[in-house]
Amino acid sequence: MTQPPTPPQPPYPPQSPQQPWPPQQPQYVYVVKPPMAGGAVGALVCGLVGLLPCLYGVPSIIALVLGISALRQIKAHPGLRGHGQATAAVILSVPGVIFATLAVLGGMGNWIAGN
Repeated sequence: MTQPPTPPQPPYPPQSPQQPWPPQQPQYVYVVKPPMAGGAVGALVCGLVGLLPCLYGVPSIIALVLGISALRQIKAHPGLRGHGQATAAVILSVPGVIFATLAVLGGMGNWIAGN
């Protein structure tokens, strides 16, 4: 018994006409994020820390100044990131600034009443 002849096999590896030989390296794309406004992160951190009543609102005042400064910087240079952080810092700093103002006025009232 003889076996039927096997059909001819394609050359290994099969090559298609659109692939160049040798295979090329994949092209990498590097995405560069735009820079962040410097005071935005610091303002947000100070705004969060300023919510602690034991600090008498001092970080809230710093957060308000840094947040407004970062918003102005972002408005002047539209490519900067951090608008949301700066806005959140300004919003978070308002209760702390009110508390600090009331603490100072209350202390002055006690000092005047004591004299």
